[in-house]
Amino acid sequence: MHATARMVIKPIHPPYSGSYWTSSRPRPWLGGNLPDPDLHGKVPFFEAIERASTALEGTKSSPRGISQLLWAARGRTPHEYRGRKWGMTIPTWAGGQNYTSVHLLSGNGLYEYINWSGNAPVHRIERLRDVDIQSVSPGCTSCIILSTNERTKRALWEIGYMLENIILQATALGVKYEVRMLGHEEKRKLTPLGLSSAVTAVRLF
Repeated sequence: MHATARMVIKPIHPPYSGSYWTSSRPRPWLGGNLPDPDLHGKVPFFEAIERASTALEGTKSSPRGISQLLWAARGRTPHEYRGRKWGMTIPTWAGGQNYTSVHLLSGNGLYEYINWSGNAPVHRIERLRDVDIQSVSPGCTSCIILSTNERTKRALWEIGYMLENIILQATALGVKYEVRMLGHEEKRKLTPLGLSSAVTAVRLF
């Protein structure tokens, strides 16, 4: 038996005042305790792709640069999903919001990145506990840790998108970084911190 199907595919209308692209923040934008992300990039996308790698020599990371990397991983954007303001810098499976988590080790603390609070987009970190970063990831000044919240392929799929965005953003910023896919010993150090499901880390210097 054979069957055919006929579909009419129509282009979407430009959703941002006649444009398919926007550099605006989602509204309402509550911001937070991190510098607002810079939405006007200076490095062309394909140039960043050509230079991207799992490690890069560059400048020392700054609080503003770290803020930018956290936003690239899982920040909020103006686009909607099924009429809800759930847009993020990464695609998600069926619009799910909690498949993965982003944490930051910096100085003497462990923080969680928060992008949504009180039915509005935010951009902040919340301190979870005191941690000496040198005891967990010696040699770096900060470390972004990506973890799954469930044991599914969709969570790992999302981790991949977050890591890709961090690498491209770090490359565009020109900061020194190193990507680590976490092995047994590194995960063992993170387990007492509540990060037993950590998958990968981006070390910053």
